Amino acid sequence: MKKVFYGLAILILLLFAGWLIVGLSLQEAGAPAENPSDNASGFVIETEVDGPEDCTKLEQYDAERNVCFIECESEEECDAKEAELDAELEKMDFSAGNKSLEADKLKAEDSEGQALIDNALAVYSIEKGEKYKLLRGKDNTEAQKIRTLVQKILPANISDKNVNRLILMYHKDKDGLAFVTPTRAGDTSKWDIFVNMNSGSDEKELVATLVHEFGHILFLNNDALKQTEMCDGYTVDEGCADNSTILGKFYSRFWEGKFDPEAGAEENFMKEQTAFVNDYAATNPTEDLAETFANFVLKPKPSNTQYVMDQKILFFYEFPELVKLRSQIRRELARAFK
Repeated sequence: MKKVFYGLAILILLLFAGWLIVGLSLQEAGAPAENPSDNASGFVIETEVDGPEDCTKLEQYDAERNVCFIECESEEECDAKEAELDAELEKMDFSAGNKSLEADKLKAEDSEGQALIDNALAVYSIEKGEKYKLLRGKDNTEAQKIRTLVQKILPANISDKNVNRLILMYHKDKDGLAFVTPTRAGDTSKWDIFVNMNSGSDEKELVATLVHEFGHILFLNNDALKQTEMCDGYTVDEGCADNSTILGKFYSRFWEGKFDPEAGAEENFMKEQTAFVNDYAATNPTEDLAETFANFVLKPKPSNTQYVMDQKILFFYEFPELVKLRSQIRRELARAFK
């Protein structure tokens, strides 16, 4: 009996020692992920970047892990520092002014999308993890510059779910900057982004257009609208915008009984110019939503509600997920334009 007892005791001690060693190893392996700077606080806000030049002035850079980070002693302090960063970003205006972009004019004028793809500078597929794979063409400096802007504007989870390809093409209309279209007709789950390399626009004009086009993908994809034949709301080609959708809420509050979606931009704009962020927004509710979304993302928050166009921008602040998305895009743009 004593031999059995001693044997069991030794076995238990060995198992306990093994458990302790494994536990310590796991703790050590997980430590760097908690704190890039090896500080004992354990609270950090971090973002993966390409290099130290991508960090804002409020962030530090960890070369080993290639991240910009902010350290704090508690979750409350992290929240405060994040608010400080957002306050700095709130002062920044990333927009190109209230110029009429007329981005979607490209799509209306040219139905030969395959010809644009065949003659493109570069065509990328966007794969899981926001990885851009060159399918054809050249991944030269010019193409990389546009691709980087698109990556900064499109959050990874939305790219993975709703964006199929980025096509950098040459279009005869030099005033048109970009458009988006479903990859397959009738299926709004996946979209292609076309950028016109002939436009000669500056970076801020292109950013404003890309955010506008991102708004189309965000508010017109198959999950954003109801897919039903009977629509109690505003009907678009992509589906039904009833009052459970953001487009439907926007339509019922700012368009229904006030402006005519079929009348055209000039008539709607002249009826009440201060209701729109620019004349192109008066085209229809879909373009108004996309243009106002671009202003929501790129411009500082309006301080009053005197004009309807400011009320429209403030409309987006009613949705916490869009406010979070705005902050995310603005942080990326702050790194691009600092």
